Amino acid sequence: MSIRRKLSSVLAGGALAATFVVASAATVGAASNETCAGGTIASGTYRNLTVTGFCTLDGGNVTVQRNVKVTSTGALDAMFAESTLTTSGNLIVDTGGLLALGCDPEESACMDNPDGTSNHSIGRNLIADGAVLMIVHDNRIGGNVEQVGGGGGFSCNELFPHGPPAFTDYANNTIGGSATVTGLRTCWDGFSHNVVGGSVRLIDNQTAIPDGNLADGNHISGNFTCLDDSPAPHLSDGPVQILNVVGGSARGQCAAIST
Repeated sequence: MSIRRKLSSVLAGGALAATFVVASAATVGAASNETCAGGTIASGTYRNLTVTGFCTLDGGNVTVQRNVKVTSTGALDAMFAESTLTTSGNLIVDTGGLLALGCDPEESACMDNPDGTSNHSIGRNLIADGAVLMIVHDNRIGGNVEQVGGGGGFSCNELFPHGPPAFTDYANNTIGGSATVTGLRTCWDGFSHNVVGGSVRLIDNQTAIPDGNLADGNHISGNFTCLDDSPAPHLSDGPVQILNVVGGSARGQCAAIST
């Protein structure tokens, strides 16, 4: 079993959802700007959505006309196939925030249907500054991905009882713009099987686990740059290794794993 599946299996087992449910039971109503302090986010259309507690998107489809923000005390669990998040603006994760957005049978199973695949979309950018947990699978992102710093450090300890360690993983996403992940200090991270319309930069990311910085199977229209990552970005350690296909130039540590 790959490191990704080991980490994600904790989520699929329901530990993350169980922790979210025991938070306060406040749910989102029908007002223009809404805050979820904990529990299930009610289905509906909102102008802006702010997540300040442990919240799950498992109550039906949610549409946000502007932005979604996960604050430093917030955690958003959207690993459900039957409940879709669609935001026309940005999704922002503050320092200390936790995000689990998307699921599929291969990378991390959906909690409501292990054979299903989620279908979330972000109209503009996904922005994380100092986030602790970033699981981003099977999403459509119209603009850029910008993740700077954070990652929870090198301990690989559970974030909460029976929960996952801190890690970052982007897999099976369609990103219209460019993607930048820089300055991570985390247990493990990956960037694989994404389709990126712009360039990708993986800079100064360090992991506790020796096979961190997985980077394989991506289709990148622009340049692919990897610098000062430790360990060096590498292809899957499974039986099938898929090079990154790069339309521009593969630079630095990325050159050896790209075509």
